[in-house]
Amino acid sequence: KLDEIINTKNGPEIDRKYWGLIFENCIKPFVKTLRDVSRIVNVFQFRYGILWEEICVEEIIALSVLDVLEPNLYKWISMNKDSVCESRIHALMSNNNIRDKYILEFKELGIDSKIALKAISTIFPVFAKDVGEYVYIDYSEKEKKQGQMRLLQSERFNTFFLFDLKQVKVPRRIILDFINNYNMEEIDETLISLNDEIKMPFFLRELRTLLSESNYDRIELLISSLYRNKLKLVGKNNMIVFSFSSSEMAEYCIIDLLKLLKTDKERELIIKEQICSGDLNLLASVSMTMATINNDYIDSNENTNNKKIDLSQEQYETLKSEYVKAINMYIKNDSIINNKEFHTMFYLWKIFDKRNADEFMKNCLKNKENCLRFICRRSGIWTGTNGYGWSYNIIKDENYISYEELYDIVISYDKQKLLKNFTELEQIQLASFVLNYKRIEMEHANIDEAKELIVKWKNGTDD
Repeated sequence: KLDEIINTKNGPEIDRKYWGLIFENCIKPFVKTLRDVSRIVNVFQFRYGILWEEICVEEIIALSVLDVLEPNLYKWISMNKDSVCESRIHALMSNNNIRDKYILEFKELGIDSKIALKAISTIFPVFAKDVGEYVYIDYSEKEKKQGQMRLLQSERFNTFFLFDLKQVKVPRRIILDFINNYNMEEIDETLISLNDEIKMPFFLRELRTLLSESNYDRIELLISSLYRNKLKLVGKNNMIVFSFSSSEMAEYCIIDLLKLLKTDKERELIIKEQICSGDLNLLASVSMTMATINNDYIDSNENTNNKKIDLSQEQYETLKSEYVKAINMYIKNDSIINNKEFHTMFYLWKIFDKRNADEFMKNCLKNKENCLRFICRRSGIWTGTNGYGWSYNIIKDENYISYEELYDIVISYDKQKLLKNFTELEQIQLASFVLNYKRIEMEHANIDEAKELIVKWKNGTDD
């Protein structure tokens, strides 16, 4: 009967290895009679009809079993998302005697604690690690599981237990069509339509888990499209400790796709195409990849096993030479400092061609507006107990201009002109720079304080 229901939809194939674990730990201990089976089928049919595109079938079956035959355990799971899913709150939870704590909770609910621990651990690896039931999966395995629509993410947890399909920011079929069916125009249109603070981070996270399913003849198309759009993408993906911008997530997707190419020649040509395009934005977009390649050769000493992007020494030197030629085209055009990836481009420029890079920077900083742009490009985001904000590390730049000189330039700069010529984010970065002047790192101004100073600039009351 379950097969008949599953076959009505064109969902992913069942993972036989995972199904074996599910059957052993989440079905077999609970199902006793044919009547049990009939009740489970009815609940499963309803849930599968709604969730088949978003949640893997193995887990829909497992949780349908618990809902019908062990409702207290099902309810416990539904009310303890932060105990079973990876989240910021889970990262702060104490693991001291956590297994004993759960055993006591299950006993109070009249649940067999041994069976409960096995069942939950089968579906939720984070919980399994906490209670010592299974070897914890590594990050790559976690991505694989996410790609198979498993309940490792809080969004999918909510989708199942709350039937909150709003948590599914982008339907899975769109992501799969993006990978295997859309032409270049459709790919660009999809990225434009999804480019907001909520959908884009979700899309890129899901995209990365599914890239291994790409048809080989589409890999270069996907790489080119991501390079072309990467710097336009908005939003950030909040992890437990770090946050990654959508541009950074797109770069991770590009690296994964480059790894899927069979030859280093293919990798070299697609990267070289971006460098030699004559487009500053494409040069900026490929700069992070070039930084990764450069670090490969610094860190690995040509040990292929340690490289993120497998290229020969000769190919590395060729790309480096082409990069220098491309960036030197802009040496007399200081508008390059307006590019959001300027810090990465300049980092590489100094490594590959220090003399021209230094000459450019010294000339560029003779212009006061460029000095303000420079502060913005060299600012980095921080997160702490006081919220989050922007800070600027002067140490790397003192050969070009001192902290005091930059501070004086910002203070004396026409604030109405600043508010007109700089974006909202750049205004926040500049306000943060002023507020953080000579403060120790632990006392850096957060974003709310920066916004308060911007209001004073607008009102002319900052003196």
